[in-house]
Amino acid sequence: MGRSIRRLDSADYGQVFTLQRASFVDEARIYETPFVPALDETFDEFITRMDASTSWVAAHDGRIVGAISLRTYRRGIPSVERLMVAPDCRGQGISSVLLQAAEDHAKVSG
Repeated sequence: MGRSIRRLDSADYGQVFTLQRASFVDEARIYETPFVPALDETFDEFITRMDASTSWVAAHDGRIVGAISLRTYRRGIPSVERLMVAPDCRGQGISSVLLQAAEDHAKVSG
């Protein structure tokens, strides 16, 4: 089946929420800080924040291994809200492909 990049779908929320926790627990450990906003987020807050029209997932053989979400702030300039990759899948270029998908969307959206 291989790897694919696609828009976030509401059916993905559970897997992406679990991925977010795994990714940011690792970040908290690396930076030696217990304060990582993504770890305090409830599932309902997560769903509200993850806008499917500006979020993508990387899937490999049916498993979501990465995700990215954009948010538009002042002056219509998009910014990466969250970028996450499963700890066991890092170093495989997943972040780069997700960033490219987000950048392509931003260019088309103006």
